[in-house]
Amino acid sequence: MGDRMTRTLRHRSFYASALCCAWIAASAAPGTVRAASQIPSAHVLQLSGHVRPEFLQAPLVGNLATSTQLKLAIGLPPQNASGLAAFLAAVTDPASPQFRHYLTPAQFDQIYGPSAQDYETVKSFAQANGLTITNTYPSHLLLGVSANVESIQRAFHVVLNTRRRSDGSIFYAPDREPSLTIAAPVSFISGLCVQCP
Repeated sequence: MGDRMTRTLRHRSFYASALCCAWIAASAAPGTVRAASQIPSAHVLQLSGHVRPEFLQAPLVGNLATSTQLKLAIGLPPQNASGLAAFLAAVTDPASPQFRHYLTPAQFDQIYGPSAQDYETVKSFAQANGLTITNTYPSHLLLGVSANVESIQRAFHVVLNTRRRSDGSIFYAPDREPSLTIAAPVSFISGLCVQCP
């Protein structure tokens, strides 16, 4: 009974995390996310929202050592982002007939999850750029990867700077918005900045 409850809680926790990621992607600024049909071949995909002004205003200390190992998550946008935004609004609105009428993870994956083809394209991109795949997810919304800083900087066309906060502690962050050459939609890269102000 205890194991079943634990599995149920983990299942719900993952579903909630997937919904959160999907909401972020669905709410992204115009131009940040492109539909798969708009990406017929590999090209440079420019992302946004990864560099805040306070990052660049913090005093520069240097660059993160290229041998440093990091863990990242590559986020894919959901299918039918406008439909998902409407569903999330309705399911959380007490006045809506859909209030708390949640989808199962399988239903969510089928209706809103990125395509298997796009997911495979992102996986191939990661492997071709020296990133090790550490986690895959049925929803296809996230791909966990790890790599050293040298490979990460090359893959996403950034330099990871170390900077100093006002209290003297150090954090790292990219010097510019990441970009990647890929024939699939990507909405964000998590982990390029750690312990940021």
